[in-house]
This record gives sequence, C-alpha cells and structure tokens, in this order.
Amino acid sequence: MQEGHHQTLQPRVRPRQISVGDLILRKTKVSDPTRAWGKLAPTWEGPYRVVKVVREGTCILASLEGKQLPLAHI
Repeated sequence: MQEGHHQTLQPRVRPRQISVGDLILRKTKVSDPTRAWGKLAPTWEGPYRVVKVVREGTCILASLEGKQLPLAHI
C-alpha cells in the first residue's frame, strides 16, 4: 500500500539543486515562544549562504556576516 502511494506522489517532488554560495532561507522551528506575535510571527530566517553541501538535502550554512551555523536539513 505505502509503496504504491509513494510512487504516485514521487513525480510531484522536485529535487532542489543547492550548491556552495547559494543564498537560502531557513524555516524557523519555534515561531515565537512568548506568543507575543502569535500566528503572525515570521516563519523564515535568513538569508544564509551555503558553505558546504554534506549530502542531498543537508548543508552547512553561514550568515552573511560569516558566522557559521550547525548542519541544516533543507
């Protein structure tokens, strides 16, 4: 059952081609812990520059000022 469902949805998935030097936005995990903004809190952070692509969908990011972040799953 799951295999057939996976094959049906697979054509809709577009692989992202991310390379070193690209600028990307990162989705925030906790939008607003104080709940001051509620659902109007920003959902994206960035932009960040891709420093290294570890494997497909995983890379190391750095801010535009040069501060490096831990692994990011994109």
